[in-house]
Amino acid sequence: MSKNTKPVKQTKKVNNKETKTYKNPSETLWGKIIIWFLLIGMVGTVIVGLIIALIDALK
Repeated sequence: MSKNTKPVKQTKKVNNKETKTYKNPSETLWGKIIIWFLLIGMVGTVIVGLIIALIDALK
């Protein structure tokens, strides 16, 4: 068994200015639109389901 005596290559440093920082989706315009769309859609489907259930129960 022979040992490898080659020098270790140095890795390149990543420039921190080039990487994008994380933004909270609720702070962006598209994030706010999607969140409100989902909330209104979920509440709307519950209300529609309730109305349909009440109509079927009264028949």
